[in-house]
Amino acid sequence: MDFSSFLEAIGIDEIEKVEAHPLSDEDLQLFFSDFDAFVKKGEGVADSGLFFLASYCRNAWGAHDEYMRSGIDDSVFIATFSDIALWAGEYRRRTGRLGLDRIFWLWRHIKLRLFRLGELQFELLPDEAEGIWKDTLSTWNGPVLNVHIPKGTDLDGAEESFDYALSFFGYEHCRFLIHSWLISPEIGEMLGPSSRIRRFASLFRLVGTTDDRQAEERLFGAVLEDPSLYVPSSSLSASAASFLRSGGSIYSGYGYLDR
Repeated sequence: MDFSSFLEAIGIDEIEKVEAHPLSDEDLQLFFSDFDAFVKKGEGVADSGLFFLASYCRNAWGAHDEYMRSGIDDSVFIATFSDIALWAGEYRRRTGRLGLDRIFWLWRHIKLRLFRLGELQFELLPDEAEGIWKDTLSTWNGPVLNVHIPKGTDLDGAEESFDYALSFFGYEHCRFLIHSWLISPEIGEMLGPSSRIRRFASLFRLVGTTDDRQAEERLFGAVLEDPSLYVPSSSLSASAASFLRSGGSIYSGYGYLDR
């Protein structure tokens, strides 16, 4: 698979511009050797968005050798790195330009910590439980994976993804952690019993909530201080907008599924 084929397969727009963007070997290696310096370098160039997009695409393509050595199928490779194109699309929607700024999220993919398996993404976590997960994992002795839900996911296929993850990582059982607006108690109250979001949320045991306004970002594309400015695009976002305008808050839920 050459670089052009890779870019096309993951859905990158304006492939020629990404290919032609000048990057040195030092630029690409800085990502691995000194990430803070890499970020500083990117933020200091004239078009930081294109620098980061080109850098992440190059290093993602470079990860193909490690995928092959690990015996991971190309379908997983392409599905995983399609996330770059998804966030490049969000960058274009907000700025009107070709580029990327989700750099503190997408490094996980390149360092083979996160994989898309079916409809969901699964992330390997550090051995030491931290933050909101400390109590949840204090009595758990088995393997753990963090679950992420990419934009456009078909939640009806979620349960198949959990089975896929067990097979992919070679686990007999696992505790799947999730921190998402999709298991928000407030969102759940806005949905009917047949809702796919509500059925997905019911798979998890809710542990707590955080006030991170993730639901507003996902439902409206941006977080605004004045909820009267939100423009609904679905029945759920209309309910959420009405709830927020009445003074309510929508929290993200966090919890787990043992499988």
